[in-house]
Amino acid sequence: MKNLKKILSALSAVLLLSLSLSVLSCASAPSSDGSSSVSARKQKAVLTKNPERMFWTITGTDSNGKPSHVHILGTIHAADERVFPLGDKVIESFTTADRLVAEISLDDIQMNLMSSVMEAMTQDVLPDGKDILSDLSESQRSMLGSILGDQLGPLSRFKPWVSTTSCQNAYLGGIGFDARYGVDMSIYGYAIENGKKVEGLDALSTQLDILRYGDYETQLQILKDLLDDLSNPTEVHSMMMSLYEAYLKDDVAAVGKICLDNMKADEKRSAIYKDYDRMLYNDRNKAWAEKITEYLDEGGETFIFAGCAHFTAGETVFHYLKKIGTL
Repeated sequence: MKNLKKILSALSAVLLLSLSLSVLSCASAPSSDGSSSVSARKQKAVLTKNPERMFWTITGTDSNGKPSHVHILGTIHAADERVFPLGDKVIESFTTADRLVAEISLDDIQMNLMSSVMEAMTQDVLPDGKDILSDLSESQRSMLGSILGDQLGPLSRFKPWVSTTSCQNAYLGGIGFDARYGVDMSIYGYAIENGKKVEGLDALSTQLDILRYGDYETQLQILKDLLDDLSNPTEVHSMMMSLYEAYLKDDVAAVGKICLDNMKADEKRSAIYKDYDRMLYNDRNKAWAEKITEYLDEGGETFIFAGCAHFTAGETVFHYLKKIGTL
């Protein structure tokens, strides 16, 4: 399979850019005596897969020994109307939660996102007389032009990540995926309507670093690979729809296999993807596991909604929760 991961990573880009337009990892933290907060826990938390789609609950105790829960909803950031309705237990969990947590905090979305994206693009304008088109093959230039249309000229003056992100967004829109149908957007909307705070698992800079991953040559290679893959749209479409159908059916194993197979295929294709996957998944999954452990220790009811790949493929968040002794 080819580079489905670059389309999957676009779902984070869709979340970032669509929200801006609509605005609508590692070791346990040491305690004061030098031991880890996890090792000091009297008993491990319990992970339960709920009947609802991509929905898990971690049951543990807080630092005072009282019951503590973290509910996790694995999302897909752009979808169609079939992703709704959400299960009653899911809705109850996020409406009654003491703490809502997403990949990006609501404050970052409302106050910092648009300016940060624009600043990143300003920093990544190419020198006068330079554009990315001369570094693409004739067939790649043709493909890029067919996707970007009138935007080709202006966007080609930026580093390749801008064109890559634009192509990914255009592709997802072309197959009927829309961030407005994303579960994330729905829960953010609920939070705004009800004056709820949404914390972030990632700093905004972490998400922007994913979009801007690599130097010019690395970004160019990722763009070339994407354009080559999109020259065979039937194969890419088949993979994307297989992933989405597995997600809708709550087939955790199938979602994980599709994602993991594509990680392996990409890493075999080029060494750059091994480091990219580490940054996109492993490093963040480790950090998220530490945060989830903190939420359990702090107590109450926490509801997390974040990309399903982090909980289904490879060294998942759950893998790292077990590794640090929380589960």
